[in-house]
Amino acid sequence: MEARMKKLLVFIAVAAVLMGCVQPAKNSYVTTKEVVTVHAGDTTWEIASRYCGDIYMLEYLEELKALPENKSVLDPHRFLQPGDRLTVLKMAKEQHK
Repeated sequence: MEARMKKLLVFIAVAAVLMGCVQPAKNSYVTTKEVVTVHAGDTTWEIASRYCGDIYMLEYLEELKALPENKSVLDPHRFLQPGDRLTVLKMAKEQHK
């Protein structure tokens, strides 16, 4: 009887997920673009950490690299130079009313 009950509970849980009744919570972010000027000693990681909020840093860096405005600045074969202009995404959690 106990094994049968476990199977029933697993079936109900799987069915609920497949039907969309149970969805993982997703954080919603509002993003705005801002252009920052690179200064001597700045690193991509340090600049990104100022703007990424609490999202995963590597995911945020990939988003910055994907921006067309950053293709030449974030070329993997060059270093950031003072005076470079880097487009960042200011991440803020969406306020729910």
